[in-house]
Amino acid sequence: MDPSRNFLRFLFICIALACSSSAQETFTNPIVDGNSADPFVGRVGDFYYMILSTDTEHELTIYKSSEMTNFRNVESKVIFRAPEGYQNVWASEMHRMMDGNLYIYFAMGPVGDFNRNWAIKADDPNDPMGSWSEAMRLLPHLEQPGVDGTILKHNSKWYYVWSGRDGIEGSLPHDSILITEMLDPVNTTTQTTVIRQPLLPWERNVNEGPFFIYNNNVSYLLFAASFTFSEYYCLGLMSIDEGLDPMNASNWWYGPEDGPVFYKNEEEDVWGPGHASFTVSPDGTETWAIYHASDDKDRIEHYRVARADKVEWGSDGRPVFPRPHGYYSPQPIPSGQTTITSKTTFTNPIISGDSPDPHVLLLNGIYYLPLTTDSGSSITIFSSSQLTNFRNVVSKKVHEPTDCISDIWAPELTVIKDELFMFLSLTNCTDNAHNVYVMKAENASDPLGVWDTPYRLLPEVTAQTADGAVLQRNGELYYVYESREDPYGLWIARMFNARKVDDTSRTLLKAPTESWEAGVTNGPAFLQRGNVTFMTYSAGNPGGADYSIGLMSIPDSLDPLVASNWNVKSDGPVFYRNDEDMVFATGHAGFTTSPDGSEVWMTYHAAEWPDRVFGNRVARAEKIEWDQEGNPIFPRPHGYFSPQPLPKGQI
Repeated sequence: MDPSRNFLRFLFICIALACSSSAQETFTNPIVDGNSADPFVGRVGDFYYMILSTDTEHELTIYKSSEMTNFRNVESKVIFRAPEGYQNVWASEMHRMMDGNLYIYFAMGPVGDFNRNWAIKADDPNDPMGSWSEAMRLLPHLEQPGVDGTILKHNSKWYYVWSGRDGIEGSLPHDSILITEMLDPVNTTTQTTVIRQPLLPWERNVNEGPFFIYNNNVSYLLFAASFTFSEYYCLGLMSIDEGLDPMNASNWWYGPEDGPVFYKNEEEDVWGPGHASFTVSPDGTETWAIYHASDDKDRIEHYRVARADKVEWGSDGRPVFPRPHGYYSPQPIPSGQTTITSKTTFTNPIISGDSPDPHVLLLNGIYYLPLTTDSGSSITIFSSSQLTNFRNVVSKKVHEPTDCISDIWAPELTVIKDELFMFLSLTNCTDNAHNVYVMKAENASDPLGVWDTPYRLLPEVTAQTADGAVLQRNGELYYVYESREDPYGLWIARMFNARKVDDTSRTLLKAPTESWEAGVTNGPAFLQRGNVTFMTYSAGNPGGADYSIGLMSIPDSLDPLVASNWNVKSDGPVFYRNDEDMVFATGHAGFTTSPDGSEVWMTYHAAEWPDRVFGNRVARAEKIEWDQEGNPIFPRPHGYFSPQPLPKGQI
């Protein structure tokens, strides 16, 4: 291959990454991390405000950002807590009302009873981050449950629209869309009209989450339909022309009957998109939908995450919705939005979506993160100038899916004697077993270039092997890996070279002998400081909340093939779950440095929920400190809303 082509390719990547950090022109969903169902985003002054239910739906938290497409690591404040005996604080929306004040409308209910409609008022109409009033009940005359309240301004009148079951002649069989005229921001008339019931097959007995947008003297009502926690959750459309009375159900156009206007996108793993709010770009020229969706159709509850998609307008004046964009599908940023790059902190995670076994390599000033993709049948490498952000970056699928290879685990990039290798494990149809392999890059300076096919390591071992890592020490190479042979544990062997392990030198290094290890030791990784090598390993059930990281060490003067030469910290893990910050199943670490080389950083995966780990292990980063004796000090894992200082030298 022409070396000049590789240089130009590398130069292009560097330029693209540098530009993306200072003048980013695209973004990728989601716009915040973690469960963020029923997201509302509105603009007050020069800032966007997102309101979410937090603390297991007992609080309302507001987030302030200069960017519509990024609510990570921003100013936030809890503005409302449910009174004693109340719960299920849902679906908040902020509106400036007829008296010029800001109100937040939401649902809440007593323990053991259904939700009702409530509102709070901002003490300062120009400061959503300030103090708010006590909750005020709306529609106290109605008996049936009521949720998802929103505001319609039509014909110079104000209306309250919500999802409920209060019909004219008693309770409705399903959640429907109702409307009443408002007398002031918290009081309404007693007349109620049912303007939509879920009668079409695709609505699946649910109409909820109404919200209005306006164009050409027409009020458009977007509503959510289908079961909230299903992949079929979607958006429907109806409208009413100016001059017509919205309290008369026959005045409404009921929209397309053949299906929703916004629905799941299987190709990009967007499931259950719905419950949208709408706002405008910073310059006011574009309409944007803010909605929630999951990236796993089988796990939607607790994994509905806020996203943004631009809405166009058709020649008939009606909104035209795109297909929902997935995590790796860039969109142009909203018109007039400026990316802020002067932040000095970041928040975990460092990428969106399931990203287990993350190992980051710093090479020629660029960080590279290889991950298994396509349900474990391919490998994609992400490249970034920032250790703490691999969203919306240059990436390449370096190993395409084949009929014979599946269950690719733990790809790890390693430079050995000026050559670049990727160590991994996979299941190959030729032997129908899961074993360790290695791949070699055609150009050691270009991880996004061409790689050869996986080459089997340790063919002599018939038991399952996984999670191989290379220790480079005193000019020698050693291979440490998980093996299910008898006895089970982490094994070590000398390597002749990156593709050949000395089978005769294999020996058991670490069996899971401690109770907290729960019968599992895997995911080795190495740190070297002074004349000591440290090895972290993961222990416990990989799908359990207590998956954690243990520590071993050995002086450079001793032989690493002798297990008794290693000092094992046996009294417990050094890095483990943080319930307060909602960080569980912390494990499978890798290590790299800050851009200036002065700091050591650990990458690892963790889940947000203790009982939903597999499919939701997301890559994160933590700084490692050192004590006076030269031993690593591991922090408590940081959650999604706990800022950390940026790695030193990162721009």
